[in-house]
Amino acid sequence: CTTNHTHCHEPTGSRNIKYPKRVLELRNSSVRLCEDLEPERYACLSHCWGSTTEMIKTTMATLDRFKHAVPRDALQRTFRDAIEICRRLEIHFLWIDSLCIIQDSDEDWKEQASHMADIYENAFITIASTWAGNTSKGCFSRTKSIFLAKPDFPLLSRAWTFQELLLSPRVLYFCAQQVILSVPGSDASKLRLEWQDLVQAYSRRKLTFARDRLPAIAAIAERMQDRRTNDRFLAGLWEQTILHDLVWRSKSKAVKPKNNTIYLPIWSW
Repeated sequence: CTTNHTHCHEPTGSRNIKYPKRVLELRNSSVRLCEDLEPERYACLSHCWGSTTEMIKTTMATLDRFKHAVPRDALQRTFRDAIEICRRLEIHFLWIDSLCIIQDSDEDWKEQASHMADIYENAFITIASTWAGNTSKGCFSRTKSIFLAKPDFPLLSRAWTFQELLLSPRVLYFCAQQVILSVPGSDASKLRLEWQDLVQAYSRRKLTFARDRLPAIAAIAERMQDRRTNDRFLAGLWEQTILHDLVWRSKSKAVKPKNNTIYLPIWSW
């Protein structure tokens, strides 16, 4: 696949590869958090957080401990399944947002969010826990035959996963009834849709916090900026097409996200 398929090659190109600041090392039987590595090959996990009260997270208090070892018993089922998938694919490094970003550090979150495009584009594969609405359900599933005609993909309704899945070179979708490998293709074809179409598709998805509206699509905007070299990104719109970009309206009565106090121009979607 990576040798003979035109669109399945390892991440290369004119721009320097930017690796994640932190990844989970899966060698031997242990899991530990590593910093400032340049892993030859790593996977990303795309998942629905669900309730975060019991989900294991890296914080300032747990950072040093996780560098020694992440306790397996504390890992949710989705995380354990993703680790198992990586080991079967002989991938020794895994990036999970809740563990590879310090969750109680605004500074670290802002820094890592600015590199989100690189993190997913340079991953060997993204493991998508498509059917699970939270981290306790896992990637693997067993479904009774009477329910096989009912598709349910909570992951595809979340706004944050829009750019994760669009930018990844290949995605392994773990659904309730099947596993699907998707290879989007070359970098040029990944953003084949016009900006307005991307925003329309993105806006159908759900956000927990309104403040994430622009950050959750910032990686796509960054790659779009590479193609629009003489343009400026203005709070979700583009300077050279701003008249066209301003002509938008909501087509559905979406539930407003929590914490809706954000500072954006009134004309921004």
